Amino acid sequence: MPYEACGLLVGRWSDDSLIICDAVASQNMCAAEDRFEVDPRLRLHLQRQLREAAGGLSVVGNYHSHPVADAVPSCIDQARADEHGMLWLIVGMRDGDVTGCRGYVSSPHGLVFVPLQVADEKK
Repeated sequence: MPYEACGLLVGRWSDDSLIICDAVASQNMCAAEDRFEVDPRLRLHLQRQLREAAGGLSVVGNYHSHPVADAVPSCIDQARADEHGMLWLIVGMRDGDVTGCRGYVSSPHGLVFVPLQVADEKK
């Protein structure tokens, strides 16, 4: 089974929407095939870089793939979602093909589904 891909999401809040501006890939630091761990050095570096840029952007979540499962949180995902208010973007796959992409926000009640909308901010 392939390892999960993972990374960080950079964005900002605009009114009641979360705008994702960038996705920064990370090496998966976890040796287990069914888990992911974003490189903590990448996160610290990215947070420092965004703070110094003063553009109003910050790390707002993470993304990871489920190489042989649907885009729904696993029991492991639910147990690890302890940083409340962060977006978890999960990409489901089967036989090497993407089957879906869903967003969840971490809350005191676990990961809660949130609808995603792709928009062109340049309009």
